[in-house]
Formats: sequence, structure tokens, C-alpha cells
Amino acid sequence: MPLPVLADLTAKRRGFPRQRQPLLPFAIAIAAALPGTVLRLAGVPLDPALAAVTSGAAIVGASFLLLWACDAAQADVSQALALAVVAVLTVLPEYAVDMYFTWQAGQHEGAAYAHYAVANMTGANRLLIGVAWGLVAALYWWRFRRAVRIGHERCTELLFLGLATAYAFVIPIKGTLAWYDGLVFLGIYIWYIVLASRRPCAESEAVGPAEMLIRLPRRQRRAATAVLFLVAGAVILANAKPFC
Repeated sequence: MPLPVLADLTAKRRGFPRQRQPLLPFAIAIAAALPGTVLRLAGVPLDPALAAVTSGAAIVGASFLLLWACDAAQADVSQALALAVVAVLTVLPEYAVDMYFTWQAGQHEGAAYAHYAVANMTGANRLLIGVAWGLVAALYWWRFRRAVRIGHERCTELLFLGLATAYAFVIPIKGTLAWYDGLVFLGIYIWYIVLASRRPCAESEAVGPAEMLIRLPRRQRRAATAVLFLVAGAVILANAKPFC
């Protein structure tokens, strides 16, 4: 019997695809993330252009790790909760920039750092809600000549996004950004996380690296997924400073 056919039969008998261990994507992602992270943690001074390239590659590699971890996590938690965790980790660079500006504003009163912090925080949201949503709706209508239909399961996300957006309008009206504003936003997010965690797990259709993770025993899968989340978050946070 030809070896490829024998390999296929063996793979099917064991419940795995022919490529039983697609570790190459993991190796590529880690190889992309490693140089920038090591250089950042070692404090090696780099040319700004080289620092941007190595840190950018590290963030891209970490993003792939996050993607696979999110797909694998949906075998144990709801998709909404997994995406909420991914959302926090993927915006860590922006949070790091904001924290840097905020810290500098506290250290240097009267400087423009406070304005930078507020502009950085609100700018991405203005683009997301004001441009991205409108662009998605326009492109969808142009392609299919009908409105975007949002599933019932997305009502919770829209509700909490609406609450956060509505409160965001309060900040420029009152002219201050105080500590209790942060508590309000954190409260909205935690409330959403609690509701998302109660949703049932859906059937996962992951492929490639995520499929390999899903096929692991439950304990190993959860451990591997948690490690990927933590490693990716650490890589993103460590490589955010060159963009500050």
C-alpha cells in the first residue's frame, strides 16, 4: 500500500487530519515574536526604525497566537467571552500608550500629555463607530443591496457598546475625565463579561493550529490555551513602548 494512503488511513483511524501536529504555524508565530520581545526585555538600544520593525513583527506573531487561542477557547467558554478576552489583549498596545501619556501627565503638570491621553483614548473609538461601522454598512449594501442583519445573539454586545458610547458623550459635556468615569466604564465591561460567561459553548469549527488544540484532552487544552493567552498578552505589552 502506498505510504501516503497508509498515512491517511492511520490519521483517520486516530481521528486526526493527515497533518496531525501543525506546529509550523506556532513556530513561525513564536519566531516572529521572539526577537523583538527579547530585545525589549534586555533593554538593547535600537534604531527607531529597527525597533518598530521588530516590535511590529512581535505584535503580529502574538496576534496569531491570540487568534488560535480564541478559537480553541470556544470549546470551553462562550464565543462572546473568548472574544472579550481577545479584545482586551489586542488593545494592550493602545492601553500601554494611554497609560504612558497619563503617567507623564501626572509627572509633568501643564504639559500636553493629558490631551494626548484623551485624544488617544477617544480617537480609536471615533474611527470605529464613526467610520468603520458606516463603511461596513455601505460596502455590504453595495455588494448585496440590503441592510446588514445582526443576529439575536449579538444584541447584548450592541447594548453594552451603546451604553459605553452614551456615557462617553457625558465626558466632553462635563469637561473632565475623573476616576469615577473609569469605574463606570469598568463596571459596564465587567457586567458584560458576567453575562457573556453565562452563555453556552457553541460547536467549534476551528481548523489548523486551533483544531490541534481542540483535539487535546480537556485539561491540556485549557492549560495550552491559557498559556497562549498569557504569552501573547505579555509579548504585546512588552513591545508596545516603541509606539509610545
